[in-house]
Amino acid sequence: MHNKYPFNQKGFTLIETAIATMIIIIGVVGVYAIIPRIIKMSIVSTDRFIAAQLAKEGVEVVRNFRDLALLSKDPNAWNNLVSYLAPCLGTVGIGNSPSSGGCEIDYNDTMSSPPASFSKYLGLNASNFYEYNNIVKNTKFKRRIIVEPAQPQGVDWPPANPAPVNDMLKVTVEVTWPEANRIKVFEELYNWR
Repeated sequence: MHNKYPFNQKGFTLIETAIATMIIIIGVVGVYAIIPRIIKMSIVSTDRFIAAQLAKEGVEVVRNFRDLALLSKDPNAWNNLVSYLAPCLGTVGIGNSPSSGGCEIDYNDTMSSPPASFSKYLGLNASNFYEYNNIVKNTKFKRRIIVEPAQPQGVDWPPANPAPVNDMLKVTVEVTWPEANRIKVFEELYNWR
């Protein structure tokens, strides 16, 4: 009698198929295990990018106030700017220690109204710009603008008008969000007049 299936025929055994299936399963599970990490890293990266841009915008807002004040014909423009920024007086936290004081200013603010104290979250307006008023969508970012005098010891802050002040302000902008993250940007602004 002739055997229909000889033992020397080539093909896959049940053990080889099981091993190949296990290798494929391990590879697929590994890929799916990495995907949540990639998504989380993407979100963290996006948050850090937005926070860095908000911090730079905070410095630009203060720089714009400085430039507008100094371009005016007022001889006391620098002292007026320093007095306006007095609510932003604070101390910058070193390392993980928290900062204190500071204020909120956004691109819509003018020097005719004093800066608000630091407490609110930034929101998106109808044009998708970050601000504190006219919010259409809430965000998770807070921005603190801290101004420190760069002047000799013993000089009061803010100086009484028209007392002279040093021609430099240290501006620190700190952006925080709930995942216990923080970005700080430092800038020194000078009286260029």
